[in-house]
Amino acid sequence: MSARNTPRGPRRAINVTVVAVLASTVVGLAYYGLRSTEPPHGQAEPHDVAPLASIMFDYKPTLLVVRDSYAIIYPDLVADRMGWSLALDGQDGTGFVRSVDMHHPERVPFIDRLDGDAASYRVDYVLIDGGRNDLGQPPEPVVAAADEYIRKVRSDWPKAKIIVMLPASATAHETANYPAVADGLRRTAESVGASVIDPVAQGWYRDIDVKPLLWEDGDGTHLNGDGESYYADKIIENLKLMGFGS
Repeated sequence: MSARNTPRGPRRAINVTVVAVLASTVVGLAYYGLRSTEPPHGQAEPHDVAPLASIMFDYKPTLLVVRDSYAIIYPDLVADRMGWSLALDGQDGTGFVRSVDMHHPERVPFIDRLDGDAASYRVDYVLIDGGRNDLGQPPEPVVAAADEYIRKVRSDWPKAKIIVMLPASATAHETANYPAVADGLRRTAESVGASVIDPVAQGWYRDIDVKPLLWEDGDGTHLNGDGESYYADKIIENLKLMGFGS
């Protein structure tokens, strides 16, 4: 009886040893597997790298252009050449004051459209290009309306770069109210840290034949395709001199 039972002790010891070795091996492999999924020291995890790379290489600044009908397609040309995305708020016959076009009452002034723009667009640049249709109005209410609008633009997009175009056109002479309106726009722009583009001071239409830039069958004031390209080139030149763009 005792002779038959003698090997049980050694066999039991061997079995216990084998189980312990297997358990140790399993634990070791599991630990190694967990360690192998951790990033090396000093290396960011992949889900942290991807958004950063996207921000660095895929982000395109957004330009909002608020315009009248003097030039229509130039915002696309400017945004494309600058490598920006484009948001556009353009309506014919509009400007800073309400009564700019009595024949088209649905065409509302810039400030009445601002809340909708602010709710719709997150922008890096705002180009305000209007006021031509206001030059037949007394300058005081035009300057006051422009001041209110530009200050609200600054409030709605506090970090955006704002560019104010003075309301020049390719005509041989200025309207009587132009100097007062231009001076008012410049003062407001400077007070909110906005930049100004002044086509008159820069002589965009001085000493050149403007007829090739205007629609022949129009009213002699609106830019045609060549005029739009010329206008866009001048704006881009100014933006780059201001240090804007990539």
